[in-house]
Formats: sequence, C-alpha cells, structure tokens
Amino acid sequence: MKLFPVLTSVALLTAALPASAAMKTGEMSPKPNVAVSDVSVSLTLGDAVEDDVLVQDPGIRKLQVEGFHAALQTGFDYAFTGGAAYNITLHRADVGMVAGAVDGGGMVVAATSQITFQASVVSDETGDTCKVAGTATAKRTVSSPKHAGSVVESAMETMIESIAAECLGSDE
Repeated sequence: MKLFPVLTSVALLTAALPASAAMKTGEMSPKPNVAVSDVSVSLTLGDAVEDDVLVQDPGIRKLQVEGFHAALQTGFDYAFTGGAAYNITLHRADVGMVAGAVDGGGMVVAATSQITFQASVVSDETGDTCKVAGTATAKRTVSSPKHAGSVVESAMETMIESIAAECLGSDE
C-alpha cells in the first residue's frame, strides 16, 4: 500500500513547525543550459534582490534561502564564459515555493520553486539594452525538505536560460 510514503511526504512539506524552524536550501550551484558562445557578463544585483530570503507560502513549510547572491553569481559565471561583454542587472528576483502535486484531500505532497524576475542586459560594445521580466519555474518537484535547494537552484537555471534566450540569442 502506498499510503505511508504519501503521508510522510505531506508531513515533511506541511508539518507545523516553531516560528523559527524552516527548511534550508544549503549551498546551491546552478548550471543553466545556455547555448550562447563567446559571451561574458558582469552581474549587478539590485537592492530588491535579497541574499538571505525566508520563503513563506501557504501549505508549504517555510524555506530559508541562504547565499542567494553567491548562487546567482555562480549560475551566471557557469553560463557565460568569455567573449563579447554584457552587463546584466537583476532588478528583482523573488523566490517562491508552490505546490507541485496535491493528494486527494488537497494536501501538498510535492513542491516546486518559482522566481519572479526583472532584468536588463546592456551590451558594452553597442550600448543596446534588452529588458526582460517573467516567472521562472523549476523543472522538477520535490517531496522531501532535504532537496528543497534543488528546486530553487532549478528555478535559477530557468531564469538565466530565459534571460539568455530573450536578450542574448540563446536557443536554450
């Protein structure tokens, strides 16, 4: 019978915790799938992009995202390795968790992450500017708190891929 694993997942994602308790992402190292050759970027994070974020979404345990700035820098560095220079300013990057699956009783049994973002990309060579905004959703869901960081990491990858596709000609 599969009832026990489902109940365990529900308990992991929605358990009532003390106000200070939250799932933690741990260190993240996004590796976006970007098909842009010969591009380098400098990343600037706007004041609205928080480094340590407490995500509190209904029906899902709180999630503490620590080191968000470093993870974003890692992802952009991984995606863009040299060549024509661009300045990317990430004006907004709001992390959220949403239900990825619910059981018959409406309880969340798996969750995924979304990042609502706004960015501008400026070419150092031409001065041309591209502005992009959207909501990047992780490519997977998780049912265990110990893997919560992987869906935030995946949403970061999707965001970087979207910026590259929209502004830098990537075929992602």
